[in-house]
Amino acid sequence: MSRYLVLNPNPEGLDKVVTKANVQNQKNGPFEAVLFLGDAYSAWPSQRLDVPSFVIEGKGGEIQSQPDVNETNYNRLDEPVVQKTLDSGTKVMFVGASAETDLDSHVEEVTEPVDILVTYDWPWAIARQENYASFGNKQIDKLVNKVRPTYHFAVGPEHTGKFFENRPFRWSDGRHTRFISLGQEGSGDKWYYAFKLEEETIDDSQAIANPFTTVSRKREAPDDEAVLIERKRRQLEPKVVSPSECFFCLSNPNVETHMIAAIGKHSYLTTAKGPLTRPLKNLAFTGHVIIIPIQHIPTLKDHQETNAEMNKFQQAIIDSYANTEYVPIFFEISRASNVHFHVQCVPVPKSKLEKFESVLTQKALQNNERYHDRNQKLEFEKSEDGTTPDGDFIRFTIGNPTRTYFVARLLEPDKMIDLQFPRRVLAVTLNLTKRIYWNQCKQPKFVETEECDEFKKFFKPHDFTIELS
Repeated sequence: MSRYLVLNPNPEGLDKVVTKANVQNQKNGPFEAVLFLGDAYSAWPSQRLDVPSFVIEGKGGEIQSQPDVNETNYNRLDEPVVQKTLDSGTKVMFVGASAETDLDSHVEEVTEPVDILVTYDWPWAIARQENYASFGNKQIDKLVNKVRPTYHFAVGPEHTGKFFENRPFRWSDGRHTRFISLGQEGSGDKWYYAFKLEEETIDDSQAIANPFTTVSRKREAPDDEAVLIERKRRQLEPKVVSPSECFFCLSNPNVETHMIAAIGKHSYLTTAKGPLTRPLKNLAFTGHVIIIPIQHIPTLKDHQETNAEMNKFQQAIIDSYANTEYVPIFFEISRASNVHFHVQCVPVPKSKLEKFESVLTQKALQNNERYHDRNQKLEFEKSEDGTTPDGDFIRFTIGNPTRTYFVARLLEPDKMIDLQFPRRVLAVTLNLTKRIYWNQCKQPKFVETEECDEFKKFFKPHDFTIELS
């Protein structure tokens, strides 16, 4: 049977790990494949691996582009979920970190078992079993129940990882699973694992009870219900955050001043931290910006002057893109429980505008059907005047010359809102599903500074705040 090597390297020392992998292949191989865990996706080796290797996106690190080098045998998997059948017939499933928050939409039709499963998070059933519930992800549990892998590899805590090897457990069809988590190289934990995939008989002295099928639902239900109630309470309760602690307030001593592009009388414009987009074709910046009231307010209700100036910022951005191949799309969530209201803007190629509307419809339907028990129902109405309803709402504004609006009223205050919904819609529209979460797209400070400087040059001809300074 084929042998495999699994590694969780420090991305900053990937070449050193490649050298070690090649040595191990000579001593303990040959391996059919090398599988990389964690955040290895963000780096790229400059030397060749002796055997094919595979890596899917993790949760951190500025992603390096492929260097101009000879074939490295280092295969980045660019889809959120990838299934591969290797030459030996071994079936491997790779799950990227961004897919782990909404696995249902990626694996609806997956029913066949796999030999090896690679994820970032631990399944919740095993995390709870080992008293590491914070590592656990119930989305992973659903997948494990479907594919019943012979080997399941994961990382656990972000960046550092944790080594843990579970004793095997059986499924009702006779298959068995071994769960193995690896620490990151340099963390002090074991960060590599070599094994031979072969059929073996597991006797009762070796196996443990299957943690995915033996959890007492009667015992667990109160805990699960309590967690859901607490999560809902936290989101529905207005958060009390002082201006000195608010991420968006200029009075916060830690405000990111190097990202501010323009300041008006009542609001200001800043480039986004963890932008959804990457630098645009024919433009030297991502274009993801945020318009923010200077006053620490949850909505624009009863703040007409601030509303008017923020609309003026929107129009200035629209005018800036008028002679480009992009149209800015603005999005906002207005609700009484907001900490600090803001409007985000992402440039979208004109060729993708039709796709945006279909993705919006699809994602709203998915929200309403799959998550109706916890999320507010979303029904977007298209309009030309952009009139906002009383109460809470989500609004998209298409920044074409006449403006087009899609507004959803939020009428179920006892349910939660998917705060990532607008960014998720645009991520799918732009084929950037790995960049849904801003904290996975952080950039070094010098890159943020350069980004802001380039955007200011682009925006300057329409920057009405220059006359105010």
